[in-house]
Amino acid sequence: NLAGQVIAVLSSGNLVVEAQRVVTINGQKETIIVRGVLRPGDVGSDNTVPSTALANLEIELKGKGVVSDATRRPNPLVRALLWVIGF
Repeated sequence: NLAGQVIAVLSSGNLVVEAQRVVTINGQKETIIVRGVLRPGDVGSDNTVPSTALANLEIELKGKGVVSDATRRPNPLVRALLWVIGF
């Protein structure tokens, strides 16, 4: 479950909603952001919405730490050194 908020109301009356959660994976903090379009009629009486009711669903994962550093391309000096030693 995620708690979210309405970030925009479209001209059709549909709502753009966004929710985020910070989790720790492999000793690194990751932020999961879920965004989508929702029809007002899909909001339940308890003010909840199943994820299957979201259209144009976007899931974004942002991280900072050791894992993220390893996925970035090394700087030119490091790339040259790796090329010289054969990696």
